[in-house]
Amino acid sequence: MGHAFKRSVLVLFLLPFCICAPAFGAAGAHVFYPETVSLGQPFMIEIVSDEEPSGAIVTWFGKSAPMQFSRAGNGYFARLLLGSYMKTIKPGTYPLDIKMARSERIVRKRVMITIAPKQYAEDRLSLPEAMVTPPKKMQKRILQEQRMMKHIRETVSPFGFWKLPIRRPVSSAVSSTYGRRRILNGIPKSPHAGIDFRAAMGTPVIAALTGRVVATKDLYYSGLTVCVDSGQGILSYYYHLSEFNVREGQLVEQGSVLAKSGMSGRSTGPHLHFGFSLLGQYVDADSLFEANPSDMLKNTKMVPIDD
Repeated sequence: MGHAFKRSVLVLFLLPFCICAPAFGAAGAHVFYPETVSLGQPFMIEIVSDEEPSGAIVTWFGKSAPMQFSRAGNGYFARLLLGSYMKTIKPGTYPLDIKMARSERIVRKRVMITIAPKQYAEDRLSLPEAMVTPPKKMQKRILQEQRMMKHIRETVSPFGFWKLPIRRPVSSAVSSTYGRRRILNGIPKSPHAGIDFRAAMGTPVIAALTGRVVATKDLYYSGLTVCVDSGQGILSYYYHLSEFNVREGQLVEQGSVLAKSGMSGRSTGPHLHFGFSLLGQYVDADSLFEANPSDMLKNTKMVPIDD
């Protein structure tokens, strides 16, 4: 990674935080976190410190992300988006671990976050039988693609490109929401891991966030697929496309055209599936289209880290 790219990453990371900086009133380091969140819904944590930490790492469901601190007033702060995938995580109370280097020592803090149950609707769809129960000759390909996408989803890049709100990838209406249980030809399948937007064939699909394109693939289920890594475990996914406008490794800005919509892969008609994952957890991105840090940090609990 060249010096120019590193500088551009740092600038892109700092921009969102300069807009809505926190107030510092207490000495030491503190974390703001929600005590209860809904299953599948994204949430934000914030760490503030009266001195610049040498580094900090947050761990959630066994995955860790580095925190990037910015100066604000007489202190420093860092924010991170987290969530839970309603297919793999059950309601309950889970630990969020923080490890931070400050004043030439390592301080640790564990806080507990309760994930409350949330009801999601069902979709009953009819598809060609081969797409519901793929032929045996396709099983190896499907397994390889699933492993590849899992590796991409669990990648945690050290720099953050993200800012809130995220952009809608297309301006059309939603046809299927996150979490809807799919009943395909009468057979229960995995819940919907993203949001489907109505999109006529060839509709421009734009980047929800700035980031690096880490996949432009033709996959069995999702068809022509683009994945953008926005850093700190934040990735966005664009499925069933008809053509690509970007290449792997390319740095794209929020709002730039990634591709054109289509109906490739397992699809009953032209549309766009938009997925969003945080530290490997697929979450419902709907609230992030209108979100800002101040609102997401309302009603959070503040506790000292180095007590």
